[in-house]
Amino acid sequence: MTWRRWRARRSTGWRFPSGKATRVRAKGEKRRGFRRAVKRVGEGLVEAVGEAVAEVILGLLACVLLACLVLIAHLGWSFSPRLTLAGAGLFSLLLAHGAWRTFRTAAKGRRRGFAAFTAGIFTVTAVTALFLLFYATGCDCL
Repeated sequence: MTWRRWRARRSTGWRFPSGKATRVRAKGEKRRGFRRAVKRVGEGLVEAVGEAVAEVILGLLACVLLACLVLIAHLGWSFSPRLTLAGAGLFSLLLAHGAWRTFRTAAKGRRRGFAAFTAGIFTVTAVTALFLLFYATGCDCL
């Protein structure tokens, strides 16, 4: 082996004893392979546990919300079926007006007054329905 080849191999930080390539640490360079692996595994475990806890909390919240909606419907029906149906009809009209105001081509300016109120109610109801669709379907309390 010539001096130049030996120097070129040495400058790359690799040594070749017995034909195998091994990395040579430079002076002052720390060993970081094992610590880095442990740190990454720990981060992954913390993330997985956090996601599992969040999933349980969201599922519980969806079950409670669904139970509250069923309780409101039951109490309303037991108090007065006619009033419950009238309230459901008015709420449906409110949602229909909000959907119409939300999805129609908007004129210049922003919504004001009743139009903004119904659009907001429609948006909140739609988001709640999506939340219940995603999380209450896995509710074991049903």
